[in-house]
Amino acid sequence: MSKGNKDAYVVKFVERNGQKSDLARQAHKAIVELQSEKYVQTLDEEATLELDHNDKSLFVFSDFTSNAFKHCRRLGCRIVSPLVVLFCLQKQRCVPKAEQPVYSMAMADVTVSCTNLDKEARSEVMDLVQLMGGRVYRDLNVSVTHLVAGEVGSKKYLVAASLGKPILLPSWVKACWEKSQAR
Repeated sequence: MSKGNKDAYVVKFVERNGQKSDLARQAHKAIVELQSEKYVQTLDEEATLELDHNDKSLFVFSDFTSNAFKHCRRLGCRIVSPLVVLFCLQKQRCVPKAEQPVYSMAMADVTVSCTNLDKEARSEVMDLVQLMGGRVYRDLNVSVTHLVAGEVGSKKYLVAASLGKPILLPSWVKACWEKSQAR
């Protein structure tokens, strides 16, 4: 892909009411120090709402509740928060290529499987793990680092226990999420 191509890889910071959060300002400054400013853009929410396709850019949102965020998520855009950008630059890691938005890297090296959870609880656990940069597998496999269990005794539970995998309640994931918010 040539640098003149309109689909060149660009980092797009989305501002709310013409304002960047302190973390977004820090992340923007850090990125500009590493690469040409020509590949870093700032969009306001109105311009973001006018997007009609996923342009393969990296979108940086401070607010994961805004209409612009929801619009980009529906389009399948790659979305992270300034926390993720700063973490990845600081730790010299690649920004995750997740299909879901990533808000923090609190579970960057965590892979979770679930057992004995109702559909709603399983969905909440999976969403939170992915928001924190973790991965989720339906099956218990060698990549799984933690099992989240609603109760004792399932086949997955017994296998995870025999392998010495940490087995935790869904409240552990929620507590990690709450802790990751207090920055």
